[in-house]
Amino acid sequence: MLFFDPLAQHTRIKQALADRVGEVMARGQFVLGPEVEELETQLSAVTGGSFVVGCSSGSDALWLILRALGIGAGDAVFVPTFTFVASAAAIARVGAVPIFVDVDADTYNISPASLKRAWDQYSKTSHRGFNARAVIAVDLFGLPCDHKGLQLFSDEHELLLIGDAAQSLGASRDGRRSGSLAACTATSFFPSKPLGCFGDGGAVFCTRQPVADRIRVLRNHGRRDGVIEELGWNCRLDTLQAAVLLEKLKNFDDERVRRTGIAARYAEGLQGVVLTPSLPEGTLSAWAQYTVALDHPAAQVFERRRQLVRDLAARGVPTRIYYEHPLHLEPALARFSLGSGSLPVAEDLSCRVLSLPVHSYLKDEEVEFVIASVKDCLV
Repeated sequence: MLFFDPLAQHTRIKQALADRVGEVMARGQFVLGPEVEELETQLSAVTGGSFVVGCSSGSDALWLILRALGIGAGDAVFVPTFTFVASAAAIARVGAVPIFVDVDADTYNISPASLKRAWDQYSKTSHRGFNARAVIAVDLFGLPCDHKGLQLFSDEHELLLIGDAAQSLGASRDGRRSGSLAACTATSFFPSKPLGCFGDGGAVFCTRQPVADRIRVLRNHGRRDGVIEELGWNCRLDTLQAAVLLEKLKNFDDERVRRTGIAARYAEGLQGVVLTPSLPEGTLSAWAQYTVALDHPAAQVFERRRQLVRDLAARGVPTRIYYEHPLHLEPALARFSLGSGSLPVAEDLSCRVLSLPVHSYLKDEEVEFVIASVKDCLV
């Protein structure tokens, strides 16, 4: 059993993929070839009509958004501490300061309540010297945040709301699709994402064309019509990766439905054994990860999880821990942190969460084996 199985997916589309890649090879247009624009058009339909700009990674997608919105030195951006480092690193990369926000204990996402606590803390600390400009809402593990509530808070405090949908493409909330829940949203096509390529890739979704147009210039060294309008960077999506994604898009909905079925079976089979993911009403998750939490006392849970990982590995069940350390406790980000104990929900979650296999090519018997193994090891 594999935690993530790209080869099974590849087998399903092998011939069609070879034909697509062969067309690119024969044409020889490896940078900004027609497949990139074709992919952008198709992704616009996936997100409900956004303006789409393909780029080199999800990390660069965030950087492009921040640059296009004019966020930089002297600015502060609120970002959840319980997420991958790229969400915060992009802020530092433009010269701004990340203000770490705790998360909701049930959804693991930034929420209006946790954002309000961070705002109140920001107003009392040395961060007052920085101009609060934006909030990055990360849809963790494929579950969209409460973007409606976050937008209301952001509007009240004159903040820009930026979406980080690196894990949630294909999800929706309140009838709106991931990629259209904020004015600007970044996503990733890293191989293990809901829609993954054969390397690095990403995209930006915008609700306003002028912003998308500027991002399109920034991703190509700031060039437009042969003139360098401003200093950008090389953030282009490779034509070959666009070709791969075009073929994978054909099975995208089927794969999401399969992961949803696996998640439902886990929720049923593991009820009362671990804390299973919470799905707010009106929410459809992309199930990029299926992350459970151990319901043990705080003093015991870290060692109990370590033992569970070993026991499951001995049975052939792979697991991952996302994330072992909240960002405010990572050494590289210590200068932006208020230290241990400052964001208690995320600190507690980092000791008790564990992700189980949920990829679309898990067999039914493998799903049942995971459930039985977790029960045997914990009950």
